[in-house]
Amino acid sequence: MTTTSRDPLTAARSSRPAWRATTRTTTHTHRAAVLVTGRAQALRSLQALAQGEAAPEVLTRSSTSTAGATAFLFPGQGSQYPGAGRDLHGRFPAFARAFDEACAHLDAHLEHALKDVLFAAPGTAPSALLHQTAYTQPALFALEVASFRLLEHHGAAPDLLLGHSIGELAAAHVAGVLDLADACTLVAHRGRLMQLAPAGGRMVALEASEEEIREVLALHAGRLDLAAVNGSRDVVVTGDAEAAEELAQDWRARGRRASELKVSHAFHSPHMDGLLEDFRDVAAGLRFREPRIPVVSNLTGRLATAAMLRDPGYWVRQLRGTVRFYDGVRFLQSRGVTEYVEMGHGVLSHLARRSQDPGSPGVVTPLVRRGHDPLSTVTTVLARLALNGARLDPGESFPGGRRIPLPTYPFQRQHYWLSTPAAGEDAARSHPVLDEALEPADGSGLVFTGRLDAEEMPWLADHTVAGTPVLPGAGIAELALSAARRAGAQQVAELTLEQALPVAGPTDIQLIVGARGENGCRPLALYSRAANTRGGAWTRHAGGMLSDAAPAQVAALRSWPPSGASPVPVEDLYPRLAARGYAYGYTFRGLRELWREGSDLYAVVAARAKASRDGFRLHPAALDAALHALAAAEGDESRLLVPFAWQGLTLHGPGNGPLRVRLRRGANDSCSLLVADEAGVPVLSADRLVLREFKPPAAAAA
Repeated sequence: MTTTSRDPLTAARSSRPAWRATTRTTTHTHRAAVLVTGRAQALRSLQALAQGEAAPEVLTRSSTSTAGATAFLFPGQGSQYPGAGRDLHGRFPAFARAFDEACAHLDAHLEHALKDVLFAAPGTAPSALLHQTAYTQPALFALEVASFRLLEHHGAAPDLLLGHSIGELAAAHVAGVLDLADACTLVAHRGRLMQLAPAGGRMVALEASEEEIREVLALHAGRLDLAAVNGSRDVVVTGDAEAAEELAQDWRARGRRASELKVSHAFHSPHMDGLLEDFRDVAAGLRFREPRIPVVSNLTGRLATAAMLRDPGYWVRQLRGTVRFYDGVRFLQSRGVTEYVEMGHGVLSHLARRSQDPGSPGVVTPLVRRGHDPLSTVTTVLARLALNGARLDPGESFPGGRRIPLPTYPFQRQHYWLSTPAAGEDAARSHPVLDEALEPADGSGLVFTGRLDAEEMPWLADHTVAGTPVLPGAGIAELALSAARRAGAQQVAELTLEQALPVAGPTDIQLIVGARGENGCRPLALYSRAANTRGGAWTRHAGGMLSDAAPAQVAALRSWPPSGASPVPVEDLYPRLAARGYAYGYTFRGLRELWREGSDLYAVVAARAKASRDGFRLHPAALDAALHALAAAEGDESRLLVPFAWQGLTLHGPGNGPLRVRLRRGANDSCSLLVADEAGVPVLSADRLVLREFKPPAAAAA
C-alpha cells in the first residue's frame, strides 16, 4: 500500500492502487505502508522496502508480527498546551466539527470560551488559564473526543478503550456511557470543583514499585496518597507539598528518579475529599448508559462492568482513587491488544511501552506529536491500523478515489491501471453487488449476476443471526428494489424470503427477472452458490413479483417526534439482542431512539455506513436497523424473528444521513413500514412486512 500526504489523505488521486489495496485486496502475511510526499520519494521508499532497508516513511508488519486487537488510550495530562489542536482543527473538518461541538457544550459552564483559551498564543493571559484545572480538564476532553471522532470518521474502530484520570471520562463518552451534553457537564464541574480544592499540594513521580511505595506512604497517612501506578516501577505520589518534597529528596538520595509534576493541585489526594459530595450531586443528575465499546477501569485495571460505569458513585471514586494505568495496559495485553493509539501527543505512549512485557508485539502510536506535521502523524496512525487489519473507510481516506481492478497473483508485469475516467462515468457506476443485466436473446427477461464477499464489503460480516453470518432480509429487499429500478418496474409487489443466504465466504448470486406479463408484472427469483464452483448447484433463496403499477402517495413524517408517543429505552438494546442471538456489528448498530404510541413504533436510525459512497440508494444496514425497533419491542425474547415476506415495497428516494422510521404493527407478526430522511421526506415504504422465526441455512436445507 502506497500513500502520499500532500493534503489530508487525498493520496488516491495520484495513487489509486491504495484504495483497492486497503479495502479489497487479500490481506497477506507481510504487509507494508509507504508514506511519501511525491513520486521521487515514493520510488526511493519502495526501493528501500524491496531491499529490506529501514526507512522512517516505510511501515511494515511481518510474518512474525501478530495482528491483534486495537485499543485507544486517552491521557489525563500533558496534551493541553497553547495552540494544541489548532493544526488538526484547520486540516481536518471531522476534527473541527467534533471539537467545536464539544466546546459549545463546555462553554456553557466556563467563564471564557475554551477555544479562545486553547488556541491563544503562548505567553498571553488567555493561554495562562490552561494551567488552571478548570480549563485543563475541559481542554483535554475536547481534544481527545475530537481526535477519536477524526479516526472514527476514517473508519477506525477500537476494540477496547483505556483512559487515564480525566481521560477515562472521554473514553466513557465515546463509548456511549454519557451523551456529549452530560459528559461536558460532568467534565466542567469536575474541573471547577477540583480548582476549588485546597492549594499548596504537590504531585511527584517516583521510580518505585507499588508495594515499595505503599510501605513508605503508611508513614504519611492523611498527608500523602498514591495517585497513579503507571508502570512496574513508575508511581505518582500526591498530597501535602512539604511531605511530597521530603519524600522526593529521600528518593533522590537513594539514587532513584523523582520529578515534580507541573499541576495546580494535588489530585487524587486527601485534598479532594471536601468536593466529593458536590461532585456526587452533579453526577447523580446525569443519565448514564451501557457502553457500546468496552472500557477498562482506572480503579480496577480490568474491564469495567456496565453497572460500574452507570453508577454515579463510580465516577466519584474514580476522581479520588488511584489510577491503575499499568494494570490496565497489562489487561489490554492479556486480551490480545497489539495496536495502541493515543489520543494525545505521547505521554501515555511512553508509559504504555514501558508497561508491556519485553518482546511484546504491541505498537504504540500517538495521534499527534508536538512540533510535527499533524497530517503526517494522523496518516501514520491510519496506516498502522490498516496494517493491523483495520478496514478503513476508503471514501474518507481517499477522497476522489475510485475502485479499480488489480491483477491476480502472481503479477505478470503488465500494466492494468485504468486511465482517468470520463466526465460522468462515476455517476453511472453500477450497483455495488449486481453487475449490468444480461438480456437473453429469447426475450425471457433479465439476469443480474454479482458476488457477496465480506472482504470487499465488510458490512456483510457485521450481520450474524444464531451464530450464522447471513445476508440480512433488508439486503435481499435492496437487491430486489435495485433490480426493479433497472428493469423499469415501479415497485416490488411481492417478495418472499424462502431461506437464509449465508455469507461465510465469497458467494456468487443470480437475480433473475422474468418477462413482463399482460398484467404488467414480472417474476423475480434470487439464487446463490459458493464462488468459483463451476457446475455446482444453485440454491433458491427468494422469489417475488415486480410491478409496473404506480405506488400510492405516502405522507411525509413532518411532525417529529410524535407528540403522543412515549420514549422506549434503547441504550442496552444491542447487548440484549446479542444475548438473544442477533449479533450485530458496528455497521448495523444504527437504532438511536425509539418511541411507542399504541401499536405504532417510531425510531431514529443513524446511518453507520454512507449509502451514496457505497453505491446504494438506501444502505441495507440502515434498512435493517430500522427493523430493530420490532426486536426492541418484542415481548417474547426466546424468538428470533427475521423478515419473511414484503408487499408493496417501494423506494421513493435516496436515504443518506439520519432516518426517521414508522412501524405500524398488525396481527401475526406483521407491520407496515415507512422510512423517511431527516426532513421527513419518504425514502422507502412497505405496505406489509411479515416476520417469521429464523431458520439456520443448514436446517433449512435439511
